[in-house]
Order: sequence, then C-alpha cells, then structure tokens
Amino acid sequence: MITDLLTDTPQTKKVLAEKLGTDSRSVEEMIQAARLEGAAILSSSEGYWVSHDPAEIRKCADRLRSRALTQLETAGALKEAAEKLPITLW
Repeated sequence: MITDLLTDTPQTKKVLAEKLGTDSRSVEEMIQAARLEGAAILSSSEGYWVSHDPAEIRKCADRLRSRALTQLETAGALKEAAEKLPITLW
C-alpha cells in the first residue's frame, strides 16, 4: 500500500514508482485513492509525504482547491473559445 512507503519526508512520484515497480500515473491513482479514504497525504514540487499537522494539511488542501478552481475556470474559457469558432464540415 502506498501509505506504507510514505514518511514525513517528501518522495517524488518517480521514486515511489520505482519502489512499487509501477509507473508515475499508477502512483498518482494510488495517492488519490488513499486520500479519498482519509489518508493525509500532502504534496508539493518536492514530492508526497504524510502529515499529522492539521495546519499543514489544511494549507495543502487549500492549495489543491485553488488549483482545481483555476483549472475549472480555464476549462470554461476553452469551451467559450471553441463555441466562438466557426463550425467546419469536412
């Protein structure tokens, strides 16, 4: 299980993938599943780690929420751009 490999020191996806004998995408999926089950797995540009500090966990959650909102805004802008383009029939 991914949580068995994580400590309070960040580890990159590449390192975790090597330890698990899998690819980076699978590591992301494992991290997501563990988070949804309640694991306090944090992330930054340095990698993934487990935290027991409520303030640190909230800070990471706020950062993830902000990124998600930005991505949602970008997706909306792309949809609007697509709607402005003329329809091409091949």
